[in-house]
Amino acid sequence: MDIYQMLDNFISMNYGSKQGLKFKLINYSIELDHLTKLPQLQLQAEENYKFIKKFSEITLLTEKELQFFETVLREHKYGKINLSQFYSQIQSQKQVIVVESEDHLQQCCIDIIQNYTILGVDIEHYSDKVDDFKISFACTIQLSTVEMDYIIDVMKLRHVCNKYLTPIFENQKLLKIFHGCEVDFRVLFSDLKIIVKNILDTSKIDMALIKSPNAQSLEKLCKQYLNIHLDKLYQTSDWRIRPLPQQMIEYARLDSASLLFLYPILIDECRKSNLVTKVFNQCQKLSLITQYPLINIINKD
Repeated sequence: MDIYQMLDNFISMNYGSKQGLKFKLINYSIELDHLTKLPQLQLQAEENYKFIKKFSEITLLTEKELQFFETVLREHKYGKINLSQFYSQIQSQKQVIVVESEDHLQQCCIDIIQNYTILGVDIEHYSDKVDDFKISFACTIQLSTVEMDYIIDVMKLRHVCNKYLTPIFENQKLLKIFHGCEVDFRVLFSDLKIIVKNILDTSKIDMALIKSPNAQSLEKLCKQYLNIHLDKLYQTSDWRIRPLPQQMIEYARLDSASLLFLYPILIDECRKSNLVTKVFNQCQKLSLITQYPLINIINKD
């Protein structure tokens, strides 16, 4: 029985059907599921950038996501000018949705869960010191898919954010991509009591690739890999102001949207260095290390 037949059998046993599980295998060292009692195997390359870490951990993408990521990698291969043009084209076509009502938030969350498997995530928050105590709270949450950029107005929807966003952030089948997630985690939990599961952090991927304890900024990564400039003019702005100026809305969407362009490129770079499993594991551990001390403190109180 060859590797493809074993994979077919595993999918049939564990998922019932192969329908919708269209993928090819790339050159990647796979640790087989413990039930197979087989040693590690090296799979031969096929030109597709979906990958499998283990038989029990299959990364599923929608057709639109797969097409998007394949195009990003193809344009990246042809050169940075091609990729920056593709980025500009996609961002000019994508719809920006500012979510300001509970009904709209509910519908957007349903749409994300039903139609996507990967999200770019960023948070704009406000911080200040009051009587030697530092306070931080979310002002907007940006969720980017390959088709939409959602900007959730937390200032207006704080009372219902936990109810509707928890099914997204705790969804194990929905991969959330951050850059420098620690601060975002603290704000999400302390302000909205939201825990984040199944994450990738591009800053940690960058640290693994350059073998450095210090990550480059998102701005530098976008310049290096995408040949685009992220304007940080509004990074320290007061995000409490309402209505948000159009310039700040455009700024808010760029970080979360750019993460979806960086994701396939950085993962492909990790694949070449056999680092995929390492960075996935590091990010999941980071999620636990960063968030669960906060939970324990709250529970003790």
